[in-house]
Amino acid sequence: MSQEIRKIFIRLSMWNNEIQGYLPVGTLVYDNDPSHRLGFVGFSYDRSYVEEKWPAVDPAHLDPHIDGGRFVVKGRNGHVPHYFASFLPGEFGQQLLSEVDQRWEGLTEAEKLYVMTLAHGDFGAPQLNPQNDQFNQPIRDLDELSRLVQAIREFQNGASPSPITSEIQGALCSFRGPKPKVDYEEEKNGVARRFVAKLNTTGYYNDARITATFTTIEKNAGISVCENQVVPLDCGEEVLLSYNYARTEQFDRHDDGDRYRRILKYNRISFKTLLAEDPVIGNTERPNYRHIVHAIDRYSADPISDKEELFRRAVLSAATNHTSNGLENMEMYDKGMGNWRLSPSFHNLPNPMTDAQFEVGFGDGIMTGNLLRLDERFLVSLGSQMGFNPTDSLALAYPVTNALVNLETTMDLHDLSSNDRSTARECVRLAAVKKLHSRLSDDEKVQNKLAEKQKIPTATFEEEAPTPRHRSPGM
Repeated sequence: MSQEIRKIFIRLSMWNNEIQGYLPVGTLVYDNDPSHRLGFVGFSYDRSYVEEKWPAVDPAHLDPHIDGGRFVVKGRNGHVPHYFASFLPGEFGQQLLSEVDQRWEGLTEAEKLYVMTLAHGDFGAPQLNPQNDQFNQPIRDLDELSRLVQAIREFQNGASPSPITSEIQGALCSFRGPKPKVDYEEEKNGVARRFVAKLNTTGYYNDARITATFTTIEKNAGISVCENQVVPLDCGEEVLLSYNYARTEQFDRHDDGDRYRRILKYNRISFKTLLAEDPVIGNTERPNYRHIVHAIDRYSADPISDKEELFRRAVLSAATNHTSNGLENMEMYDKGMGNWRLSPSFHNLPNPMTDAQFEVGFGDGIMTGNLLRLDERFLVSLGSQMGFNPTDSLALAYPVTNALVNLETTMDLHDLSSNDRSTARECVRLAAVKKLHSRLSDDEKVQNKLAEKQKIPTATFEEEAPTPRHRSPGM
């Protein structure tokens, strides 16, 4: 198949929440004609997009006001710009597709992206090749989800072939990572809410219930989260439905009082994409929180608030041995017109293996849990990387330790099994957390700092959605 494709075009459109419609953005071009430039890939913004001063779809690599909004990928291997590479299926999706057609593995990134858009191209705000007759529907029924989960398990066990078809490619291949995930939609009171249905995979515990438990801990720690719920299926499994913050709906009213359904979609970018080829990370250097701070300082519309949020998440990751704290599991999203902010947390699974490396380090060689000492010195060092003084760092950590000392109560709330409770205790540095929390509680400077500030609000993404008053087009 790769030898048959000579020149392809992938159109990019972007949903705009203000006008309640898609904007034409630009075109990705791939030219594989050996008589020209073998493997040439380029992206060009539409002239109207640039002239009307719409924001960059990727502020790190695709600024429409640089070089006339035209970009060429270095190298001739069919690699697409980092932003577009994030739309390619994750490892699990790639496996499903290669089982159906072994030619898939021989395609370049540009060819894979093009072939994929023949079946689906809806990624929230971004949409690829919308002119195609695509199947972008999510799974909308728990019975259908149950059957699909059972088919996935049979495929993983080698008992049946890949369950993927053109009709459900979008539902199965819209997410990154090695774990099976399904795009799921639930309609309630006339509006649709989108979820990522996550299957259990670790083998340590019931992933769904542990995630829900630690999401409650995050909320109690003042961390913005994607709400989730554990749902039992008829196939005998429990799955986690995690709110997909990048696409949702709500009812709003025009100035004249007429009610209308408002669709909200957001452009999202992982820190892996934002920091790709950034000289702040060397070719062999493992990422650490300084690198994330660098990206927040460059792109965030409110870097102070986002770094405070990042600090709380980093402390929680350290305290719970959340080693999957990688750049692909943290994102920024555009709230509108290039107003980039840190996305809500959507990944928090702790790891009982204390010798496992953190994907993002805490600096100064601290890469594994057994090398980490959770005390004031650690908090002050971590805070200094984000620009906080010692007292501010300790005060920011206090809600996290306060949430963690109530671990037992939170596990009761989520009805964890005895095995899951035991494993969760192995993950959390509970003894160190309790001692640290006691010292922070007795620290007069810390308590005065907390008293100076208003209570840190717990938040979910839905609470942040803006509600401008304007008349939208009919849906």
